Amino acid sequence: MPTFLSTGSAFPRSTWGHSSAPDVLDILPSVRARGVLVPLLVRPNIEPDSFEIVAGRRRYLAAKSLADERGEGDALPCAVMEDGDDADALEAW
Repeated sequence: MPTFLSTGSAFPRSTWGHSSAPDVLDILPSVRARGVLVPLLVRPNIEPDSFEIVAGRRRYLAAKSLADERGEGDALPCAVMEDGDDADALEAW
């Protein structure tokens, strides 16, 4: 399974693409203790070796918060969608 942490961006057609960061305080203890167990759903982005998050933004932000706190981060598990149209990504979301 591919891994991912620092080369992500929000899926631009999602309802949260332009809002402020969501609250992740409720999942931080679990991510701190066990890491991210459920893979993020990502798809290739325009830039090489870059992905956009289709599902799992809160998990990503919680892991990023912990990585910033510790000064290092673990790679996150990801399932990579085939590059397709936005309708496929919205349906998966």
